[in-house]
Amino acid sequence: MDEATVLERAYALARSGKCRSIKDVRDALKVEGFNYETIAVHLHGLAVTRDLTKLCKTSWERTNSGT
Repeated sequence: MDEATVLERAYALARSGKCRSIKDVRDALKVEGFNYETIAVHLHGLAVTRDLTKLCKTSWERTNSGT
């Protein structure tokens, strides 16, 4: 896996509506073949964590609202 795409892929997963939390994003990245250290390095900052959390929440709610 190309380490430069970890953050980009994390945002895509958060926007997908399939991940309810940042933990779900991390788990999905692991399934896709990214290693733990790479994920930890790219997803450790407060701004990134807040942004991904907000994206997960709004995307999950939009996707699973039934409308």
